Amino acid sequence: MAQDDNNPDTPNENNTENTNDDLPELDPITAESLQAELRRYQQAYKEEFDQAQEAHPEQTIDNTLEFFKNNVPMACAQIVWLMENSTSDSTRLASSKYVIDRVFKGMVDSPEDPVRDILAALMKGETPAPTE
Repeated sequence: MAQDDNNPDTPNENNTENTNDDLPELDPITAESLQAELRRYQQAYKEEFDQAQEAHPEQTIDNTLEFFKNNVPMACAQIVWLMENSTSDSTRLASSKYVIDRVFKGMVDSPEDPVRDILAALMKGETPAPTE
């Protein structure tokens, strides 16, 4: 296929017309702009939940559970963000403990995990038996 040299949308080495000048200028990302975006998302989630509840009030429990399931990734991200960025030492420690507890509890509860016994002993405060 021959390249169309007259088409400004077709990239070629001589085409210098395609620049970022056509793109809208974006505002710089700040903590305030991120919080405003988060509030917009929260409002959209709330409106979606309210509409579902109005349409099918008998499904309120199912809608609530679905809402929680949909927000698990955001909740996890928030906990990790607090763990890494909080200005409060107690908040960073509490969120770090929470993450560790959740991960280790999952590892201890998993029968396929090869270090399950060691972690279980450590969490109980016991000295693990030496492995061969």
